[in-house]
Amino acid sequence: LAQMMLDLSMDYEEYRDSARKVKMLEVTSADYYGKGYQDVQNRVPKIENTMRELGWKPRVTMADALRNIFDAYRGQVAEARKLTD
Repeated sequence: LAQMMLDLSMDYEEYRDSARKVKMLEVTSADYYGKGYQDVQNRVPKIENTMRELGWKPRVTMADALRNIFDAYRGQVAEARKLTD
């Protein structure tokens, strides 16, 4: 997800400079959360049962959903930057 967001940010002038400064780090859950934390290493959501039980299926891909989110926040980038400056 993080890589998808970084890749997408290059399509937007408002996000591009900040995204270029991001450094992705590989960190284990034990290093990040502490010893004893348990997490599934490769989460792959399985929604087949939900789709069947609700008679529903996603209409938007993850890529399209992220683009919609980026588009929605475009007008708020300048105000958000003021919070961190």
